[in-house]
Amino acid sequence: RYNVGSSLCEHASAAVDPTGRLFRPDLIRPVTRFGMSENNPAFTELLTTNAFVGIYFPSRTLLVVETSFTPTGGNPTTMWSDTVGGTDSTDYNLQTGSNLIGNGASKVQIGFISMGDYYLSQDIRVNGSSMVTTSLTVPAEYSVTPGGSYITEMSALELLNSSGATISSGISIDIEERLYHKTAGLISSETWTIQVTTPLVSGTTALPIANLYTQKNTIAGCAFDIQLTAPYTTITRTSAENVMSYYDESCGSLFSTEQGVAMQLDIASRGLSTLYPAPTSTLITAQATTNYPTANVITPSNIVDFLWNPVSGATSYHVYVYQVNSLGIPLINGDRLDFMTINPSLSTALKPSTLYAWEVSPLNATSFCDPNTKSTTVPFETGLSVSVTSLMLQKATFKIHPNPISKNKILTLELTSEGISEAQVSIFNALGQEVMFGQTLELVDGLNKNQLDVRSLSAGLYLIHVQTKEGIQSKKLVVE
Repeated sequence: RYNVGSSLCEHASAAVDPTGRLFRPDLIRPVTRFGMSENNPAFTELLTTNAFVGIYFPSRTLLVVETSFTPTGGNPTTMWSDTVGGTDSTDYNLQTGSNLIGNGASKVQIGFISMGDYYLSQDIRVNGSSMVTTSLTVPAEYSVTPGGSYITEMSALELLNSSGATISSGISIDIEERLYHKTAGLISSETWTIQVTTPLVSGTTALPIANLYTQKNTIAGCAFDIQLTAPYTTITRTSAENVMSYYDESCGSLFSTEQGVAMQLDIASRGLSTLYPAPTSTLITAQATTNYPTANVITPSNIVDFLWNPVSGATSYHVYVYQVNSLGIPLINGDRLDFMTINPSLSTALKPSTLYAWEVSPLNATSFCDPNTKSTTVPFETGLSVSVTSLMLQKATFKIHPNPISKNKILTLELTSEGISEAQVSIFNALGQEVMFGQTLELVDGLNKNQLDVRSLSAGLYLIHVQTKEGIQSKKLVVE
């Protein structure tokens, strides 16, 4: 949990388990393989080995992760570094040969280990005939064994022959792999060639999978690396392996400089409060008040939009969500989820048709453990399951205005669509009751503006749900 101890303020650090061990360099082994995808900075695979007994790496133990690339003949460049630990997943599986990254309680979520502002892309060029072009390409997957092989593969590639006759030879395909920086542009590139031996009949032809694979010593002309470390130096009151516990009143003077840097990195990570928040001396005195879910409400789906009132002086909020039984008592083996956010709202997917309770605590650099500012505990139940792809909708694709809106006014909804499709729009009140049943909107490609008649709604807080083929997104609406 968060800030425990006799004085409640005894353990104000990135680590939130006061009986755990923050750094375990004795257990960490090198990365044995990792994977990447085209046009995606997130690593999709990370395999390593373990040096401990059991299934999971110790809970709340920090790994410092650094990703880098080295151009052929150049110097190493760090792409991204952060901590992986308690804020990313409660436990993460470091079994030999298992993927650390993925979905589930024992995995680090996809996107939490990344290339930062860098990404891989590729350009496909067909040679030998202007009548042959690509008709279907699938994003490439890249696999790296540090110090060993670099593999590029595609699951499908189709060519379109527009000549009207079969072309049996003379066609080749150049695959130019490129490493880009979001602002600096092209960093490095490398080209490999597919010699097409399959006769291309008139129309489309799928190339054999065996042709869509290459093994080299680099990708895009670069070597890539991921380092897992638990920083340490020789300091007093630690074992030879520097297994450092932070359950100590004087721990601030016992951690090494390198370990202090790692803790600061964790504090600044996306899993905790904010990126380097400005210091404040403001004392938070007001108690946080929750808006939604309200007590004993059944949410429309298992994707829950948590809403609360902003608290004066707060720079971030700690949201605690946990499973309970019908009496509101926490389940011993139930979900216990901690979230940090700078906004007075949070959306996450929970188990469907399950009893939970939640509370929120306002935080800043001065006030971080006052039990009097924490909200009351609110029990609720989740609705039926909805595809988790609903969480992937971009916020920019769905806008409402004006918000807040006065009674007897018309609400404008703006929705961006890729192609012709439909959207279902529903409105729920703070009790989870559907007050405007699903309306179907016909969408054209691009920006769609629609008007919703909400003049019948009483003053209060509402949730607007928009469901498209990509999933569901919700926004808060205030009627004055």
